[in-house]
Amino acid sequence: ILYKNLSDQYYTLDECLEAAKETHENVLFYVSDPIEQGSYMEYFRLQGLDAVILRHNIDTHFITLLEQKNPGLQFKRIDAELSDSLKEKTEEEETEEEKTAREEAKKAQEDKLTELYKKVLGREEFRLSLEKLKDRGLASLITVSEQGRRIQEMFRSYNFTEDTSGLFSDESTLVLNENHPLVQYLLENPEGELTEDVAHQIYDLAHLSHHSLSAEEMQNFIARTNRILAARIGIGEE
Repeated sequence: ILYKNLSDQYYTLDECLEAAKETHENVLFYVSDPIEQGSYMEYFRLQGLDAVILRHNIDTHFITLLEQKNPGLQFKRIDAELSDSLKEKTEEEETEEEKTAREEAKKAQEDKLTELYKKVLGREEFRLSLEKLKDRGLASLITVSEQGRRIQEMFRSYNFTEDTSGLFSDESTLVLNENHPLVQYLLENPEGELTEDVAHQIYDLAHLSHHSLSAEEMQNFIARTNRILAARIGIGEE
């Protein structure tokens, strides 16, 4: 069996795993929808990472079979998690005290941003992660639970009508790039005039690279964009 990668080249499973050995050993990232996941594919290319194209309905069952036949092998959709290869490395000479202080500071910032997004989106629960990404031009992206999403897809393929969301969550996580100026703005201006609009805009931009917005969401996104642009160039509403 040959697998097509992001450069439209074909390789065996062993060749794919060998190429990924240095960055994510025994993990093979895949794309199920090249259009919907196009921005993630481009991000992987820019970081020198690769993935294979598995776009058919049967592939969810196929990769589960491969994992059973190859102990240790994991297939993860390209938007399933943030690979360590995409993050900035921490200082190698960091002491335990420095590491603890850094993790505590990060947790405090994540908690503050989580509360902001709960308020902005009107949610009681919200999953957020703050990371320092290598790509400083990317403000945010969304990851999803690989296992939960895969089980949900299997239930849907069997036309299982019962609600399984309480058993297997495919809830998404908003990943904010601490290196991006917009995320820094949220951290430094918790009560700023544009803070809530910017926060919501960052969220919607991440969703646009993940899937399309609903008609209402798109209408709100456009109105919010107009407000931010007007404020940016100093034009107030009459």
